[in-house]
Amino acid sequence: MSNVPVTKLFKIISGTDLELNKLEEAPDGINFVSRNRNNNGVVARVKAVEGKNPLPANTISVALSSSSTMYSYYQEEPYYTAYHVAALEPINRMTKNEMLFYCTCLIANRYKYNWGRQADKTLCKILIPDITDIPDWVDNIQIKDLTFYKQRKINTRVDLFSVRWHEFNLYPDLFEMEPGDYVPSSDYGFGNVPYVSSSDTNNGIGNMTNLKPMFSGNKLTIGKVNCSTYYQAVPFCATSDVTVLSPKFEMNQYIGLFIATVINQNSFKWNYGRQIRLNNCKDLKVFLPAIQISELDYVPDYHFMECYIKHMAFSKML
Repeated sequence: MSNVPVTKLFKIISGTDLELNKLEEAPDGINFVSRNRNNNGVVARVKAVEGKNPLPANTISVALSSSSTMYSYYQEEPYYTAYHVAALEPINRMTKNEMLFYCTCLIANRYKYNWGRQADKTLCKILIPDITDIPDWVDNIQIKDLTFYKQRKINTRVDLFSVRWHEFNLYPDLFEMEPGDYVPSSDYGFGNVPYVSSSDTNNGIGNMTNLKPMFSGNKLTIGKVNCSTYYQAVPFCATSDVTVLSPKFEMNQYIGLFIATVINQNSFKWNYGRQIRLNNCKDLKVFLPAIQISELDYVPDYHFMECYIKHMAFSKML
């Protein structure tokens, strides 16, 4: 496989550099893409701005700065951008699957942009696979049509501010905790069992292996880097850089995703080389929706957590 600079395959277009707080939002307006890591980078829909043409559809938006540097998303509709967001327009026609493949390739370069480095001057030099070297399986993957989920209306409002919140100890109140185990790469091959590492992408999964699972599914994992927390649905293995959380309550994917998101709010405490290991994880405390059962006693409101996730857009994709 040969690698080529981004500029061999894409034209780099400067973003529109607009400020969302100065725009008028409109439910049926134009997508506004920021350096946000979620929702394909889209944070709002806004009315058209006079004298400012949106970036073209069928391009890739790329965050150029902040902790989101190199987060890249395929944009199917025209869009505006915030500051420090560029667009990549393919020089020759590409399929949607090929564009998504290149999004993944670009995101894989995030490790080069720690410690505040920006990609505004180096995006053009990043190496990606040539178009002729894209694996055959890329265009064979069936991508679900998301039109239904974009249009779906949520009738029941579940408001985070409508419930009481209380602080809980993750350990030993809610979870048992144990570390994973290191396995040399020479001891396994490719297979169907996820091997979770301390990565902060791809649900923490570093490799798919033929190892026998160390842990059953329906657990949370916390990687030592940035306190990256993920819900693991299926049986998996984990490296020694990962703390595995086994629930002491009846957890499902919705509750697990809610709690994982809350734990991830602690990531700012584990920057600049600080690592969160097993003993640190055992000291973690988080605020969760709660039910008061006596003057001093509270229990987590798992029902609310499940309903909240189920009522989010795209929840049926889980």
